[in-house]
Amino acid sequence: MSEYLTKFLWQSSGRGAVRDYAVFITENDAGDPSGAAEQLNTYLGQCGLLRQWAASVGGLSDTAEGLEVLEGLLAGRAAGRPPAPRLRIETGLFIGTVLIRNLSASWRLLPTGYPVIHLAENSDLDVMAIARERLAAGTPDLTTVLPYAESLRR
Repeated sequence: MSEYLTKFLWQSSGRGAVRDYAVFITENDAGDPSGAAEQLNTYLGQCGLLRQWAASVGGLSDTAEGLEVLEGLLAGRAAGRPPAPRLRIETGLFIGTVLIRNLSASWRLLPTGYPVIHLAENSDLDVMAIARERLAAGTPDLTTVLPYAESLRR
């Protein structure tokens, strides 16, 4: 499975068109990198509609178990499913939040405002593309993402 996930490594100069989502930070926020990072983690980790949808099955924790719960929801036909574009975005943001909370990773914004997860030097993971692919094709299984990202940090 890890060979499949390697296609989601971001190995670009960061130029190009925004895909699904973009975040821009004001000059005031950028002046305090730790404060900006904290705000970014808080903002991107909300995933309100996704968490509301998952509440019917006990909710989502920002852990491997949360990814397992989300995988089960996505595999089924649970009622109250958020609209596809929003589901895709919030799934990507949730995957990123789990990686941040469990691996000491961080969000990195490309010059286009596109968020990726910075795992290690020269190693960014495109969690938005993982979500897009999972919703379109049914793979990768979300339970494989955390172990894969963990292997990149070694």
